[in-house]
Amino acid sequence: MTIRRVMDPPRFVDASRAVVAAASAALLRGEVDTVLDAVVSALGADRAPALAARREGEVVVHARAGRRARARSPKEGERLRRTLTAEEREEISRTLVRTVRKEQRSVLVRPLEENAGSASMASLGILAALAAPMHGGGVLYVDYRTFDEDVGPLHRALAEDAASLLGAVIVERDRLASARDALRAVETKIEAGVPSLDDLLRPDSMAAVRAEVASCLDSEASILVLGPSGTGKTLLAHAIASASRRRPIVRAMLGASDDLNTVTSELFGHERGAYSGATGKRVGLVELAHGGTLILDEVLNLSPNAQKILLDFTQFRTYRPLGWERAEPKRADVRIVAATNGDLEAAMAEGASARTSTTASPR
Repeated sequence: MTIRRVMDPPRFVDASRAVVAAASAALLRGEVDTVLDAVVSALGADRAPALAARREGEVVVHARAGRRARARSPKEGERLRRTLTAEEREEISRTLVRTVRKEQRSVLVRPLEENAGSASMASLGILAALAAPMHGGGVLYVDYRTFDEDVGPLHRALAEDAASLLGAVIVERDRLASARDALRAVETKIEAGVPSLDDLLRPDSMAAVRAEVASCLDSEASILVLGPSGTGKTLLAHAIASASRRRPIVRAMLGASDDLNTVTSELFGHERGAYSGATGKRVGLVELAHGGTLILDEVLNLSPNAQKILLDFTQFRTYRPLGWERAEPKRADVRIVAATNGDLEAAMAEGASARTSTTASPR
């Protein structure tokens, strides 16, 4: 008789914390594999595919290998890749997956011990398989080819929680990807009617601006475009953003509200319940512009407090959405191109302006 240790409450707590920590970090970066790595480690499993519902059926969209599965490779040893091959990704019980999707409950099976009737699972050397429904309609599936400990109720409870968190990470990542795709589509339509930087700077009257723009075009520094109304500041800002090849390009009209919460929510977003009426989470323009350029029109109209928040972001590239309760702030790689027709020198004398790195003044 073989006696195996079981998952005790202290290990369950530690494993749960590890999965929650991985999910929290992944929400910021959209790294689904990071969560799966934590799940397969916490559950002590050999493999962990995640499946999504498609018209053609359940499709494996992510899959990771556990430590023991990687160590069995005769070629790469203990530091084997965590990804699974196309063939390995399909080594699952489709019947188990369909049962979980249909009944929306977790299922644990042991083909050999329980005479579950799955000859295919037994032929693959699967000693136990555990599946749980994910938030968003998918299924988390893990299996065991060897046992370090008995797979029992605590494994099942941990898998249920992990599946819910993993599903939320996938839904959020896909939502952000869709938002960015929509922004790129709008950006393409806008850019079709915007003159190129060369066209704008070709006139002799733009010679001074041409030299200033050339000096900062390939820089990561923020840019402030100054000039009276009607001089083409916004066109120049778009042209600079397009020429710098930082995508996506997101434009914001600021200064229409004196309410700091409104401006903060527009720029940095908010969490659900951050204020009365915040019934859902909102992604701010900064997050949508990650990796690209954020054009801020009439930036000098912002209140001093709002300018301080924007200045902090330009310096450290970190920000906190309204209602953000984690110790670590969120991060975004965004270049800011701002424009204003205000009197910068007068505003600075009054202590009302935001500091910026580079200035280009159309004449």
